[in-house]
Amino acid sequence: MDDVLLSVRNLHVHYPGDDGVSKAVDGVSFDVPRGGTLAIVGESGSGKSQTMYGLLGLVPQPPGRVFGDGAIFEGEDLLAMPEKRRRALRGDRIAMIFQDSMTALNPFLTVERQLTEVLEAHRGVARKAARAEALEMLRRVGIPDPEGRIDQYPHQFSGGMRQRVMIAMALLCRPALLVADEPTTALDVTIQAQILELLKTLQRQLGSSTILITHDLGVVAGTADRVAVMYAGRVVERGTVHEIFEAPRHPYTRGLLASVPRLDAQQKEQLVPIPGQPPDPSRLPSGCPFRARCPAARARCAEAYPETTRLGPGREVSCWAA
Repeated sequence: MDDVLLSVRNLHVHYPGDDGVSKAVDGVSFDVPRGGTLAIVGESGSGKSQTMYGLLGLVPQPPGRVFGDGAIFEGEDLLAMPEKRRRALRGDRIAMIFQDSMTALNPFLTVERQLTEVLEAHRGVARKAARAEALEMLRRVGIPDPEGRIDQYPHQFSGGMRQRVMIAMALLCRPALLVADEPTTALDVTIQAQILELLKTLQRQLGSSTILITHDLGVVAGTADRVAVMYAGRVVERGTVHEIFEAPRHPYTRGLLASVPRLDAQQKEQLVPIPGQPPDPSRLPSGCPFRARCPAARARCAEAYPETTRLGPGREVSCWAA
């Protein structure tokens, strides 16, 4: 499939515990289009970040266990390759922007050192040349006065500027795949819009693909091409952005959409939260794990996990009531 950069099939990430095995990711499959953006959405604890950690070898084994039927990236299986090879890919062909830029950046190293070591480690670039490339990337991500700020420490940057530094670091080696894990968390709405627009612009310029992990469907609307909705470690619905927004089929997807503020909403229209809490991944109920919170639940939902129904090319839903 020349139009697919990453193809993941039946991925699992499990953790043993006193109450049994916690299935953080339970059989996830998806494709990332070349040059496109896949958004993985869901509430906290749905397994979005754990999916990426499992693929990139960031789950400690033991105690965790990562397995599946394959994760083919540029002809290589991420799940089967030696750790040395996977480490070489991380930061080079695959880069990740982590949720919290303050904890992801090393507080004891200058921004310059944290950027240049990426190029030194993956491309063998000399320190002076690496500094020049780092300065250019800081300019591209919109850091004012990069010559003056490159020698500063992370605590001297605002939250939005730290996030831009993280983006610069991720893009230094021109990766084929960029994973952005909640890249706008804890940023005000103006800075959120700037960061998302920056990611789109840089993606077009570099021709890279993006996986956008978020709980906010509002972020997805103008950013992604395709959407995978996760709940309790599984993908419950997938489709294009237009299909998900115009005709959501899973009650969970409709619940997520109903909780997003809309500019075109009527003045008195209220947001509708999803009742209850996500289930404990080590104590998943029988049948559909969303049934206790679902307004369309029926007796069959307690008996077996819903079969996946194919609604069209790349359009699927797992729900007995869909």
